[in-house]
Amino acid sequence: ESLLGIVNDILDFSKIEAGKLAMETIDFHLEDVLDHLANVVGLKAADKGLELLQRCLAIRRATLGEDHTNTAATYDCIGTAYAQKGEYDKALEYYGMSLKIYLATVGDNHPSTATTYGNIGLVYNSKGEYMDPFSTENKQVELIHSKDSWFK
Repeated sequence: ESLLGIVNDILDFSKIEAGKLAMETIDFHLEDVLDHLANVVGLKAADKGLELLQRCLAIRRATLGEDHTNTAATYDCIGTAYAQKGEYDKALEYYGMSLKIYLATVGDNHPSTATTYGNIGLVYNSKGEYMDPFSTENKQVELIHSKDSWFK
C-alpha cells in the first residue's frame, strides 16, 4: 500500500511537470474528511502512547519497585489506554494490578483506590456486564462516603 502511494505520487509529479495534470471538482464534507484523518492519526497516536506507557512502567518497576503507588498509577493509565481502545480484558488486567498495589500500600480508603474501583466498573459497563459494575461502583461510593474518607 505504501509503495503504491509512492508510485502514484511520482506519477502525479510527472503529470505536473508535463503540464498534463487535470483538476476536477468533487463535492465533499470537510467534517467527514477531518473525522477520518483524526481516526487514522488517533489510532497511531494511541499505539505510540501505549508504547510510551509500557516503557514508563518498565522504568518505574525497575527504579521504584512493583509495590509503589507511582507504579500503580502507571498500571491505571495503561488500563485506561486499553479501555479506550476497546480492549476491555487487557484494561481489567492492568486495573487489577493497580488495585492490588493501592490496597497493599494506601489501603481501601484512599482516592486512588476509589478511582480504580470506578475505572473497573466503567469497563464492566462498557463490556455489557451490567451486574459486575455495581459491586465496584458501590465500593467506590462506600469509600467516598465512609467516615474516614479522604474526600471529606
